[in-house]
Amino acid sequence: MKKDTITSFLDFFAGLFVGIALVCGGLCFFLFSDLGLVVAGFFALFVFGLFVFFALMAKSMSALIKESQRERI
Repeated sequence: MKKDTITSFLDFFAGLFVGIALVCGGLCFFLFSDLGLVVAGFFALFVFGLFVFFALMAKSMSALIKESQRERI
C-alpha cells in the first residue's frame, strides 16, 4: 500500500470514530437516563471518550505518516 492510501484510510476512520462517538454518546445518555442523570452522564462520557481516543489515535498516525516538506527534529 502507498502512504497516501494509508493516510486516506486513517483519515476516514478518524471521521468515522468521531461520528460514532457523537451518536453513541447521545444514545447512551438517553438509554441510561432511567438509571439516573449521573449514571447516564458517566456512561455517555465514557463511550464518547473511548471513541474520541481512537479518532485521535487514527488522526495522529495519519499525520505522522504523511510526507512533510519540513525537516524533522
